[in-house]
Amino acid sequence: MKKKEISLKFSAMALAVLLAGCGGGGSDGYYNQGGSTNTNSGNENNSGEGQTENKQPVNISDISLLDVNNTVIDVVTSEGAMALVQVTNEKNEPIASTIVRFQGDGILLGTSNGAVLTDNQGYARIAISPQSNITGAYQLTASTEYKQNSATSNVLYFTIAERQTTIKNIRVSANPIKAGDSVQVTLDTVDPVNSNAQNNVEINFSAKCGTFKDPIVNSVNGKVSATYHSVTSGGLLCADNDIITASTKDGKSTSTIPITISATPPNSIIYSSNETLLYTSTSGQTSTGYVEFTVQLDGKVVANQPVNVEILRGPTDLSFVSRGNRDSIPVISNNDGVVRVNLYPGAIPGPVEIKASLASDNKIFAVSRGVSIGTGRVTQTGLSLSVSKNALQGKMDGDAAVITARMVDRVGNPVPDNTVITFVTEGGSIDTRCLTKDGQCSVNLRTQDPRPKDNRVSVLAYVEGEKSFIDVNGTNIWNNSVDTLLHNIGSFYRDDNENGVYDNDIGEFLYKGHNGTAECATHTSADGQFPVLRFPNIAATCTNQLDAVIREQLIFSFSQDNAVIRSPKATMESGELTFQLFGNTAYSVPMPSGTKVQVEVEDNTDNDKSCSATLWFGNETVPTVFNMLTPSTFVASSQVYYSYRLKDCAVNDKFLIKVAAPNNQVSNKEVILIEK
Repeated sequence: MKKKEISLKFSAMALAVLLAGCGGGGSDGYYNQGGSTNTNSGNENNSGEGQTENKQPVNISDISLLDVNNTVIDVVTSEGAMALVQVTNEKNEPIASTIVRFQGDGILLGTSNGAVLTDNQGYARIAISPQSNITGAYQLTASTEYKQNSATSNVLYFTIAERQTTIKNIRVSANPIKAGDSVQVTLDTVDPVNSNAQNNVEINFSAKCGTFKDPIVNSVNGKVSATYHSVTSGGLLCADNDIITASTKDGKSTSTIPITISATPPNSIIYSSNETLLYTSTSGQTSTGYVEFTVQLDGKVVANQPVNVEILRGPTDLSFVSRGNRDSIPVISNNDGVVRVNLYPGAIPGPVEIKASLASDNKIFAVSRGVSIGTGRVTQTGLSLSVSKNALQGKMDGDAAVITARMVDRVGNPVPDNTVITFVTEGGSIDTRCLTKDGQCSVNLRTQDPRPKDNRVSVLAYVEGEKSFIDVNGTNIWNNSVDTLLHNIGSFYRDDNENGVYDNDIGEFLYKGHNGTAECATHTSADGQFPVLRFPNIAATCTNQLDAVIREQLIFSFSQDNAVIRSPKATMESGELTFQLFGNTAYSVPMPSGTKVQVEVEDNTDNDKSCSATLWFGNETVPTVFNMLTPSTFVASSQVYYSYRLKDCAVNDKFLIKVAAPNNQVSNKEVILIEK
């Protein structure tokens, strides 16, 4: 058969839609009215002039299979095909508008019942496509009926196979190109047998370096076009040579084309690190860090570019790139266009600025920002403990106080995050430790058993750090032959009985950390700055090293809820009512924080005046924090002393001291006004 020319080409799906839309009979718009060149039926010719008439009243031609290019085929692929027959009468005249039914194996027909009508030229055509995952040899027949006469075509044998495609004529719109530029890549998709153009062929594009805007493209009229960018998926510029590869979805046809990419010098460098706080070399933490710069060309990163780096500003003992180096030095950008500059702090804190300049043009540079060295270990004078309250309700379980530790290094900077401080307690329960954030953290002390008999609870906090010293030679580094320790410390203990010495016979908690055998000599002013009751230390356990376990002790009261009112007295001579208020009979602790105190004037019938008592000294509500002094000196604390001014009162007038603990336990004490 000869090939027919057509004005439009469709996929198998499009053909099916077309047929469904026009009732299956087709139209002049796809195949021209000449139809197939072979439309014989029966055993006689019925095409061309002078042909003999058919002997049958209805005749049907052999089936022809046509591809989208109107070419006769005998192999059907996923692209589909068109089955075509012609129906004529005994005079070889076309029969229009009669039904033709197609039947076949392994295929999907363009109508649900496989039937279509003939057109004005007697042609019946239907789209066919393979069923899913079907290959092999199959058959197709067509039959028709006209005026109680019928005809059936000869069996058409055909093959269903995978569509084969060959990629040809791959080319680029420009070669060579500059780094960062784009080009168009074009190619043809053709049938390897007849070299006809193939539509809807999926082509995958890739490259060793560059990327594609759309890496998967389907062919249109056998043509494929894609845009190649000489930039990696990570934003890096490609350089030197690249290879573009195009392949079919099944990978059976592949074509490549090399492309040359000329390098272009970068035109910018930016500082790309966040704010950085480094630790000093004496901090006990990892004392190295880095800053990064990114080399770019028109906003795209550039790899393998030399950059000169130097210390613009920084402490005199700071080194960079390699430990001990302070000289300007070139560094090559990595595959991500990044120049990483390692920093090695010394013992001196201070701001840091690193300058990075392009080797190709030193007028293009960037300077680090927000980098400093200043954070070290907690120093002996840098630990500060505070409490939410220290007079707790001793008889109940779960009354809590918050202890907050704040820590700085020897220059007043917050210690590194996650510095660990540990707590132990003589009574109740306490969180084991806390980790610092911005130089501080908190734990909770709660009342429960054990409860010390004296109602006083020693809590000890300790953390790895360093001793405070006088930097005589100004190096910021401890030198035991020149510098002076402010207060040398060694091993320590929790001083449960608060007598200032370690007592192993009562089982006081002991910690041996960085201890030696040297005497713990102190600076002349240290005794007042580091009282032994707050900063316990064991004699002859010191060293001349800077490392130390920093410690501090706090005292809490587990107070009773029944008030102990000591020395209540009201005199006309003084014109006041005075007393002391304690939380135990040993007068060594206050009432629990939050306790309410008031004095009421009782009904004094012998006094015709309006006697009143006004608080003059003391607190109506017991404070949250007390100076706990010592067990023997707390009795003289001014914080437990109360004074009320009396007005218009007379001898024998009576007053009632009322004390209500936080648990509403009330204690009363009556006081009678006397002359002296």
